[in-house]
Amino acid sequence: MATKRTHVYRLYPDATMAHVLDQWCDYRRYCYNKALELWNATYSEYRMLVSPEILAEFKKPKEERQFTEEQNLFISRYYPTAALIQKKLTASKQSWESQISSRILQQACADLGKAFKKFAKDKALKVKRGAGHPVFQSKKAKSQGFKLNQGVVLAKEGNHGKLTLPVPAPYKGEWHSIRFSEIPKNAEFGTISFYREHGHYYMAVPYKYETPPYIHKHTGKKTGIDVNVSHFNDAEGEHYFLHKGNNGAVSLARVYDNIKHQQRILARKLKENGQIRLPGSAQKAIKKRESSFRSFTSVLTACRMTRCTSTRLTLSKNMMQSALRVERLLRRVIIQHQISMFYFKQKILPTDVLLDIHQ
Repeated sequence: MATKRTHVYRLYPDATMAHVLDQWCDYRRYCYNKALELWNATYSEYRMLVSPEILAEFKKPKEERQFTEEQNLFISRYYPTAALIQKKLTASKQSWESQISSRILQQACADLGKAFKKFAKDKALKVKRGAGHPVFQSKKAKSQGFKLNQGVVLAKEGNHGKLTLPVPAPYKGEWHSIRFSEIPKNAEFGTISFYREHGHYYMAVPYKYETPPYIHKHTGKKTGIDVNVSHFNDAEGEHYFLHKGNNGAVSLARVYDNIKHQQRILARKLKENGQIRLPGSAQKAIKKRESSFRSFTSVLTACRMTRCTSTRLTLSKNMMQSALRVERLLRRVIIQHQISMFYFKQKILPTDVLLDIHQ
């Protein structure tokens, strides 16, 4: 079974290759806008000339459509598709376009075709906030880029990588390799996306990893877990999942700092007529402190071993005002994810694990 993981590298081109990347980004935007203009014009012409019989056939399921030879000829000439638009744009190429890789034009037409398919699908399913009609791209957009599916060479050079872009046949200028931030992975990759943001250049490489299918087997073993805030105990000993450098530890430290801050506010009490009166800020602090502690105690008492989902730890900035969200994230990330991943490696199903949870 193949899995895809995309790695983003920063590119460090020299002045010559930076000019090439800028030119290719502009050319991709030019091709996309030209293809969209031609697509709209072709579709308008198609709607004017199409017969009711062809429209009736298109309303049927794809497997039940039956067109005559004349109808198929008409559809191939007038019905807009990515292949038809690419064919027309290639036939009308100007001389300066031969200095740029033709794969940029191919990928721009393919992206436009996917955008129209997504738009038609969401419109047919009546999705409320689905994909809209494709629009023209602006040169003022913050992100500009292009895609290449062939001819790209990634190599290792010292402690970083070296990128070699395909050279167009008529091109006779200087051409250099481009250094990027890390050593490339030793795996196959698909279509690479190049883009420019805020004056920096990046490359997104989708690697294809071959991983054997993992089959869960019931071992018949059972164990107990004593869950703590930063670690848990089982028959094999203690297992710490909140250590230095872990996002979970950093996030918990922020929560504890907030609790300490609320404790300091509570310490500032005012005595009036022999009674202790809390200021308004301290009363708010009580509620926030209670919600904070409730987040940790409830996550330890209400935790259940469910299916393991690979989730990234993203806690809310205003954590004290959304205790419910904190509780949900902590339960899912700190306890469920870490413990489930540990026993996943031990080939023990979550149903074989008995939790012994204490506050």
